[in-house]
Amino acid sequence: MGSLEWGAEGEMADVDAVRNAVLKAVRSDPGGEARFALVAVDGLRAEVVAASLTIDLAPFAAQVEQRSPEELLLILKGFRIADETAAFRAADTLVLKYPLEAAEPEIFFTAMPVQPGAGQITEEGVSDWLGCWVGEEPGLARHWAIAAMLVPEAWAFAESRGRPSRGEGIVIAQPDTGITRHPELAGVTVVAQRNLIGASPNDATDPLTEAGNPSHGTATSSVLLSPESLDISGTAPLAKLMPIRAIDSVVRLSQIKVAEAIDYAVNNGAQIITMSLGGIASFTLWRALSRAVDAGVIVLAAAGNCVNVVVWPARYDKCIAVAGVNSRNQMWQGSCRGSTVDISAPAQNVYRAFAHKPAAPGQPTTYDVAQGEGTSYAVALTAGVAACWLAFHGRANVIAAARQRGESAQDMFRRLLKATAHVPAGWDGFNLGAGVVDAVALLKADLDLGRGMEGPTESVVSDSPGRSVRSLAYEKLGSVVVDAELDWQKHGAEISLALLRRQSSARPATAKEATAVLETLVPTEKRPRATERPADERRPDAQELGEPLAPALRRPRPEALVSERLKQQRRIIAVRAAIEEGSFLESTLTEEAVASQPLTRHGADATLDRVLSLAQKMPANEVRDKQAFVTALQLLSDHGGNALKTLVGEDPAAETQLNGSASAVLEAIIIADGSRPSFLIENSLPPPSHPFMGTWQDKLANALPVLKPICDAIGRIQPRYGHAGNFIGTGCLVDAAKGIVLTNFHVLDDARKKFGILMDEADGIVRIHGWMEIDFLGEATSFATRRFRVVEAKLPPRAGRGFGHMDAVALRIEQFDDAEMPQAIAFDGTAMVFNQVAARTFCTVGFPGPPEQNQGPKGEIDWNFVIRTLFGDLFGVKRLAPGRIGQINGIERDTLDVVFGHEATTFGGASGSALLAWENPASPAFGLHFSGATGLSNFAISSAKAAIELRGIGVSV
Repeated sequence: MGSLEWGAEGEMADVDAVRNAVLKAVRSDPGGEARFALVAVDGLRAEVVAASLTIDLAPFAAQVEQRSPEELLLILKGFRIADETAAFRAADTLVLKYPLEAAEPEIFFTAMPVQPGAGQITEEGVSDWLGCWVGEEPGLARHWAIAAMLVPEAWAFAESRGRPSRGEGIVIAQPDTGITRHPELAGVTVVAQRNLIGASPNDATDPLTEAGNPSHGTATSSVLLSPESLDISGTAPLAKLMPIRAIDSVVRLSQIKVAEAIDYAVNNGAQIITMSLGGIASFTLWRALSRAVDAGVIVLAAAGNCVNVVVWPARYDKCIAVAGVNSRNQMWQGSCRGSTVDISAPAQNVYRAFAHKPAAPGQPTTYDVAQGEGTSYAVALTAGVAACWLAFHGRANVIAAARQRGESAQDMFRRLLKATAHVPAGWDGFNLGAGVVDAVALLKADLDLGRGMEGPTESVVSDSPGRSVRSLAYEKLGSVVVDAELDWQKHGAEISLALLRRQSSARPATAKEATAVLETLVPTEKRPRATERPADERRPDAQELGEPLAPALRRPRPEALVSERLKQQRRIIAVRAAIEEGSFLESTLTEEAVASQPLTRHGADATLDRVLSLAQKMPANEVRDKQAFVTALQLLSDHGGNALKTLVGEDPAAETQLNGSASAVLEAIIIADGSRPSFLIENSLPPPSHPFMGTWQDKLANALPVLKPICDAIGRIQPRYGHAGNFIGTGCLVDAAKGIVLTNFHVLDDARKKFGILMDEADGIVRIHGWMEIDFLGEATSFATRRFRVVEAKLPPRAGRGFGHMDAVALRIEQFDDAEMPQAIAFDGTAMVFNQVAARTFCTVGFPGPPEQNQGPKGEIDWNFVIRTLFGDLFGVKRLAPGRIGQINGIERDTLDVVFGHEATTFGGASGSALLAWENPASPAFGLHFSGATGLSNFAISSAKAAIELRGIGVSV
């Protein structure tokens, strides 16, 4: 390096500082490239940075490529990075000198080993990993993996519906080592192949000559796309493959190059990206993932092998992370695991194609099919299932439907993948995701499946690269990380590298070790954050610019769903109308008999008149925006009559012509009519009277004497200093002496995944190290709180999210201020109480969040705006809602036979609410609410049917 000549005398000192910092990081290498990824403050500054760097680093033969409007790649030809720590300091210096938000060096590191094979390199720490490989299993069928995922059944189902099958026409991009001309890939359609690391940019052939793991791309693409007629079959044999040779080795890779591959895939028409690779954290990679998801691409990655913790990109929230199981649906012993895993798929001894390097120059390449291990295969198999799903529905339809729900295609697919997963006996849902991929259930699922379990509010913890780094530090170092004041985002690559290098075993660090490691993770010198730049140099965020959120469009519900919803709504409206007309006597006429008759014209007119009259009598404190309230009533007046008249029955086809919008009108009417109202709790009691009280007046009056302690025992689960706009769900105190609160498993799951609350699990006990609390007040008319800290959770044996799981968990709380512990609610475990309630009514107390507020196409009305307005836009506060039991048995997807349906108005956020037998003198709880679809049905776990498992987690029933 002494041959470098610096600039003229008098040049600015900070340019010298940049050069000196780079000089410490690199060394000469005639065939090498030292690279730094940069993010400029804005597109205009990117051009300035590029020009300046070319001049300032001319002694290093600097070149600058612009990868996106704000992203640059600094390339120093003839050099390579020789000192990683110095390279990170050089990146810090670049941020100080130029108008950059961030900079990171290109670091190659072993983070995801693959199964050892001929010619494979030995990387640092690999000896610690070799114990994860199982070895071949004789007797396994060639197609066991796709059979375990019910893929052939999914193909047959698609064909029976006349829809595209086997992933037909879907383009799947695969950044990997490239592919070979293996016989198992004969007939596979290859499109837009790319070589990002070789001399032939349009040829993604794996040369099989690099050290590392040659033929890895061939192996993973075979389980994805191999035709059925050959020895093995991929999950999507009619999809198209976009092979991208982006790495020499999955064992040692550059995340900057992987990010380049993702951008190439998106720009060239990929619809799915599958990555059987893993490495350290990288903001460049995270930004590329963000662009792909925003473009409607489904992105999946392997959770990782042998190092226990999930690696990147799978560790990022934006990416679907896939762990591995064996042929018995048990965890593959080498699979990485943890809170960031979404789903699992076959990974142990999956049959795949493989090409062997020539034994000597001039010798032919040999090909075979054999068993292989790794989450590389699990993610490729799952990507093929994604292609089957996308082909079945049509990609344009999926993207439109996702936008109408205010989510991305990625989020929709992830939600459905998890909601339809097969849950094996003894499944570890805390570390291995929702279950094992079930392809046929996925294709059969309605696109709204799983929405009823979504949290009430968006996480206030921003989706940033730093979140995943902090969670890794917690997994490696323990609770000492909770209060660590580190810039996890700025130093993410450096911290993740240090943590992954520290150890490959699962042994937790001692407190002393953890503290020592933390002290070495970041440089001692202080560096300004991007947000500390002068205002004219810092890029404003979306809120400062006033950028509107992307509109979430509405769509008509699926026909079958609308029909069932209308049936329920007509029954409720008809019964209420009959009561008002005096023609309904419970002793002589059942609800079923009334519901079987069409709504009369008089009943339709009277219903609308009653709703408008009652709404005008709303208490002043529940009319937050008078103008909005007037608008809501006008919309009901203008459109409600037409929706009601379709239920009169004069036109047999009228009901089938109703769309989802009209169904929402009827739902607003049902709430405002007093059929299924929701009342604010004040001073631990609902109001003695209310315009929407309807026929519930007498029942509520009779229950008032016993409701106060019950309302006191219901709390809002939230992050530290949470509030009505920032909470996770509802919890019920069931044991005051032990501090036991009952709520849903998915509330706990949302706490760690959406709110970033740090926790770990061992033998069904979850230790909560981040701050999580429950507030037993949370009333609309008060700022007072009664908060307790949540310190631990106990999981039932079949714990998991939603149907097919026991969606329950017992939390242990501790006092941290002078709050007084409320009395506990008694849960009943007998069929007698349940059957008593089924014949009468119940109430639930919880913290419903607001219904989704959609901005539909021009001319379409957002009826959820009407519902929000009728509720005074008061959500996230304690409410009581009366209701009736709906379906008791035969609920689809209730494989545990513990779920029943009910009709109380809940909305998201009421997850974990107790259902109370308020007409019973003791008012015991008999169910735990966990899911719902507004206007159709809500769902709860029966405490009588789940009694044994509830007792096992400390809930006395």
